[in-house]
Amino acid sequence: MFIKISFDAESSIDFSGTEGKLIRLQKYGDPKVIWSADPDTRNRCQGKTEVVFDDFPELDPDTHYYITWDSGWAKYESNGQLRNVIPVHESAFAFRFRTE
Repeated sequence: MFIKISFDAESSIDFSGTEGKLIRLQKYGDPKVIWSADPDTRNRCQGKTEVVFDDFPELDPDTHYYITWDSGWAKYESNGQLRNVIPVHESAFAFRFRTE
């Protein structure tokens, strides 16, 4: 199963100075990371309001997955200042989904 995930922001996204800050995909209940990304300023989404990930591995059907990320994997502008995207962990507000 092929999956594409996108995030929309109200202002442009900036990946400058975000080295080593990851966004990752895991199967629910499994600590193994099956996909991760560390976008930088060469990313096609730099400066845009939508971040798209379409390079996930093939996913198993009828399986729960979750996406988490580190604080600062991306930045956004708010009130004229660049701010770090806050962290999301499995135990707190992870983006969870189930394949068909």
